[in-house]
This record gives sequence, C-alpha cells and structure tokens, in this order.
Amino acid sequence: MTENKQIYRRWLVGLLTIVIVFSLVFTFFYFKGRIPGKLYLLIDEESDLSFGFPFTVDLEENLEAAWGGESNIPADKIRLTRTDPTGQSTTIVSSETGDFQLKLKLFGLFDLKTIDVEVTEQQYLYPSGRPVGLYMKTAGVMVIGTSELNTYSGQKISPADGLIRSGDYILAVDETKVENKEQLSELVHGREGEMTFTIRRKGETSKVKIRSVCCDDGTFRTGIWVRDDVQGIGTMTYVDQDGEFGCLGHGISDTDTGQIVEICGGDIYRANIRDVLKGRVGIPGSLLGMIVYSETGQYGEIARNTEKGVFGQLNQPISEICEQEALPVGYRGEIEIGPAKILSTVDGAAQYYEIEIIRINPGSQDNKGMTIQITDERLLEKTGGILQGMSGSPVIQNGRIVGAVTHVLVNDPTRGYGIFIENMLDAAG
Repeated sequence: MTENKQIYRRWLVGLLTIVIVFSLVFTFFYFKGRIPGKLYLLIDEESDLSFGFPFTVDLEENLEAAWGGESNIPADKIRLTRTDPTGQSTTIVSSETGDFQLKLKLFGLFDLKTIDVEVTEQQYLYPSGRPVGLYMKTAGVMVIGTSELNTYSGQKISPADGLIRSGDYILAVDETKVENKEQLSELVHGREGEMTFTIRRKGETSKVKIRSVCCDDGTFRTGIWVRDDVQGIGTMTYVDQDGEFGCLGHGISDTDTGQIVEICGGDIYRANIRDVLKGRVGIPGSLLGMIVYSETGQYGEIARNTEKGVFGQLNQPISEICEQEALPVGYRGEIEIGPAKILSTVDGAAQYYEIEIIRINPGSQDNKGMTIQITDERLLEKTGGILQGMSGSPVIQNGRIVGAVTHVLVNDPTRGYGIFIENMLDAAG
C-alpha cells in the first residue's frame, strides 16, 4: 500500500508540475500577445502603458527600430513614470517626434517584448461611411481551379492537376507575357502539345510544363479555370488631407479560393444602396447595391489590396465622398470600453449610429482589434445589426476616429469586430 501511495504521489507531483509549467508558459505568451509590437504617442502628451499585469519598462537606446535606423530621440527627452508600485501602470511622454524602443519585462525578471514607439504630431482624417464600388485587375491571371476533361479516346484527364493550384497567378505562356484571360485563351485554347507556364505562387515565381489533351469535341484544352478581375461593394472609411483613402478594413478576397487578391491596379466608383437584406442569427445580412461604372461615377484609383484594407488616391474633391469635418486620429491606447459610434450608409445618407465597444485586444496587429455591439435601435430595426457591405464604416469615440468595422459574428449579427485605425494607416504606407 505504501509503495502505491508513493507512486500516486509522484504521479500527482508530476502532473502538478506539468500544470504549473503549462500555466506559466500560457501566461507568458498570452500577455505577450496582448502587448502591441508598435505604439504611437502624441508629442508632449502623457500616455498610460497599462496591460493589466506586473511588468517593468526600460528605455532601449541605440537599437535599430523595426522600420530601420537607430532610435533618434535622446533619452533625456523621454520621461517614464511608474504610477503603480506593482508595475502594472507606467506613463510615458516625449517632447520630440521620432522613434525609440521600450523593453518590457514580466515580473521584472523575464524579457517579454520590445515595443517600437513612434512619437508623432496629431493626424486628422475625414470620416466617410459612404458605400463605394471596387473594381480591381489581378496581377496576372488568377487560377481559380482545374477540371477533368473528357478526351477523344473516352478517358477523363486533368492535365493541370498537381501542376497548377487555385490561387496561382499565370504570368506568361512560353515566354509570352499574359495580360488578361482573353489573351491566355488565345495562347492556349486549341493548341496541341506541351506549353511552359510561368506562375507566381505565394510570392515565388516558377515554371511548369503542361500538355494539352484532345477533348471529345476535337478541341485541345488544359482544364484551367481563371479570372483576371474582382469587384464588390464596401464602405469608405477615411480620406486624409492629401486625398489618400482607406476602405473596408480588410482585403478583397477571391470568392473561390478565399485568398487576398493580388492586384495591379483598380478603381473605386460611386455605389447606390438599393435594398437591405436583414441579418439574423446564423444568416448574415447584406447591403444590396449597384455600382455606377461611369467616368462621372469614378472617385479614384486603387493602389493596394491588403489584409487590413483597400487603399488608393482620390481624383475627385474630398467633399464628394466625405460629408463630415476632419477628426483627429485616436490610437489604440486611447480607446475605452464603452459607448462609441459608427458612421454608415444603409438608406441614402451616411448617418451616425450608437454602438458599444465591449472588448479591446491592444496587441492586435490584424483586423479584429475590437469587439463591438450595435445598440442603436434605428439601425437594429433596419438591418438587424452589422451587414456585409458595412465593412469599413468608421468607428468614432470621444470625437476621434479610432477604427473601422470589419466583420459580423454569424451567431449574433448585433456584434462584430473592428480594426484599429492605426493598423489601417500602417498598411496604407
């Protein structure tokens, strides 16, 4: 019996040790993930560094910042003040613009994270909330799939299977550059024999050889399905004072592959909302609209399609798409749990609607930094909550533009996610 007790105790101690180690590791990475890799501070304004766990903050001098170059603010221009003896809260202020780094230590012992800090002047943006139509050309011809072909001999063959994948971009055929799917069709369809395709896959370029097959109708084909453009409707988030815009808060993805579409340019157009498909639990609603493809309806040109939004340059006056006055940018450290507003268009004109910011992930570098809930009865009556097409609606809190709506929760359309405005501005370049 005594031996069994000893075995049981050893087993219990081992299990407890594993639990403790796992808990410490989980705690370390959890808090590391909640701390942003980059912070913005306004010159001469105190900011509170409070991440809800004991840490110490040290100023790192003469270290290369993530964007290159050495820290360029003298240490005597930066003031750190610990406002909580446990280390849970520290205030920081800089009297010069530029960049530097902070090193955080958990419990004052373990290196947790190095934060790149940029000190800047106050930036202003015009919030929009207006619907726009987006049309973009792919950077190469995008493969959306391959198929089996019925051959002249009665076999079923997929000549491109395993060689070309969904999401690849065809750049050339036998050294002839491919500009669009019509040109690709002319180069490939009806052509017998082996062809060399230059493709781009996940940023890397390679060449593959594909042999066409004779189909049961006597034609030669490769069984590759492609597209060379993408379009949709979303919401304009902001325009800066130079006419550069950002919209959606997420990228335009291909409906077949789910991948962010690589583009070589595009245009934004006026869009008119015709109807609202109300959302309900399990079924997201949507704004139904029409894109005005005309010279007078074109607002500007698209330069980038990224995971954090679609960006470009207006060629019309800012007043054509922004009816509101410019607002100061509010960075993640200024966002609070509590009431806020979104600016969105669901029935003609952009209007403010009440929301609640119910959760903030300060470490978020993606487009889900905030969880929001629609509380405005007018909007709930019209839409049931957040709709597809409302992505990009700017989030306003305390008179500052702090982010944009990006996603709806399918199981609760009154709730969704938002991106921090600074993440959009970083992606805009």
